[in-house]
Amino acid sequence: MDVSRRERWECHAGNDGSAAPGTTGVSRRERRERCAGNDGSATPGTTGALRRERRERYAGNNGSATPGTTGVSRQEQRECHAGATGVLRQERRECHAGAAGVPLREWREASRRERREARHARMFDASRCFRPMNRPEDPDRRRRNMSTDTDSVRRTLLSGLSSALRHNLLLGMVVGLVLAFGLLLWRVVRVAISVRPVGGGRWLVTVDGACTFLALPRLVGELAAVPPGAPVIVELTVDFLDHAAHDALRDWADGHEKSGGTVEFVEMGAARRLLDDVLGPWRRTAQGDPIVAGVAAYHRRHAHLVRPHLGRLRDVQYPDSLFLTCADSRIVPNVITNSGPGDLFTVRNIGNLVPADGRDSSVEAALVYALDTLRVRSVVVCGHSGCGAMDALFHDRVTGPGLDDWLAHGRPALDRYRAGHPVAAAAAEAGFGEIDRLGMVNVAVQLEALARHPVVRRAMLARGVVLSGLFFDISTARVLEITIDGVDEIEDTTEPATALSV
Repeated sequence: MDVSRRERWECHAGNDGSAAPGTTGVSRRERRERCAGNDGSATPGTTGALRRERRERYAGNNGSATPGTTGVSRQEQRECHAGATGVLRQERRECHAGAAGVPLREWREASRRERREARHARMFDASRCFRPMNRPEDPDRRRRNMSTDTDSVRRTLLSGLSSALRHNLLLGMVVGLVLAFGLLLWRVVRVAISVRPVGGGRWLVTVDGACTFLALPRLVGELAAVPPGAPVIVELTVDFLDHAAHDALRDWADGHEKSGGTVEFVEMGAARRLLDDVLGPWRRTAQGDPIVAGVAAYHRRHAHLVRPHLGRLRDVQYPDSLFLTCADSRIVPNVITNSGPGDLFTVRNIGNLVPADGRDSSVEAALVYALDTLRVRSVVVCGHSGCGAMDALFHDRVTGPGLDDWLAHGRPALDRYRAGHPVAAAAAEAGFGEIDRLGMVNVAVQLEALARHPVVRRAMLARGVVLSGLFFDISTARVLEITIDGVDEIEDTTEPATALSV
């Protein structure tokens, strides 16, 4: 036929030659809608209903249905799926709480209420916060419980405070100001004052903190415990000292000195802890090498403080003094002279001796190098109390071939002491014993030997090199000046030596 392609498409289901055999002349859409019918293309056994109807009635009793069904729809089957009792799934879920038949919602609310009441009971359990004090209890356990209760209260307060601050900015500012004022007041009021004897009739008074007029009653009460006429050292490790506290300390010191005592003020400042750590001896234990432990502690605590001062001394040194002292472990030259790296060119031997006529090459090399190359400005000889070398000399002890040969260089000092040296007389007047008096005479004799040394004498005449003698009293940690014919106290200078800025 001479028809168009569109007409052929629309009439494709017809009885023309292009139609499929056995069709009834309906269109493809009608055939699709009636695909479930009883024509030749339908599924055998169907009733001619539409596919949607077949889907909705899938549970029916036709040939395609599931055997044994009652012909109800799938939605009805789903709603009745709860079991033989016909109870819906929602009703079963609500009754899931148990055999008592309590609805699930009520069961959940009851559970939440029980948990909330248990939490409140734990927070406000009076037996944890207010424990009877007459009951015998372990002190350590009580301390732990008090710490736990304090932490709980602190956490509760901080939680409530943070919650309030989040909702009120003005309240947060007020609370911050109050806390800052409270911290300032605590710092002003906090002061630790102690008075105790330290041996030898001496007393030590320590004042640590901020000493203000608020601490005057306590300060006066503690100072009253010092007996009249006793030598007193007052260590001030204070952040602030106002006029009232200063006047109270000065008035007490004047009154104590009038009663025959002495008062020495020592300003420790904030460096007390550092000094205790650096100057204190090792705390020896049975395990470990103290040298290794000390080096590790130095690296950890002090190396970063020393490093800036060593930067300019990396390639050269400019010491001010040649410091000749005993090898005794109790003498720390940099500590007793308040010096640092690069200040002292130190030479140490037993008895701080200078052998005559250049008989010891070690001392000779040190003198030449210090005076001619380093060009130091002074040479210092420092002895100390309780010296073992002086004790061996004084009692003529036999110590062995090596040590006896060395101590022979100290015989001139022993002879001068026995002959009545003026330094020995001055030391006796100051209350020192025989061994310490011999040690002071030994310092004076070594100064005389240095003055006769050609290298030292040439430096004294050419550059004005100064010779000086010192004596370190270990029991009092005081340093005395030893001259050719006497013993003097070293007075405080108006311009104390301080570290150079780097």
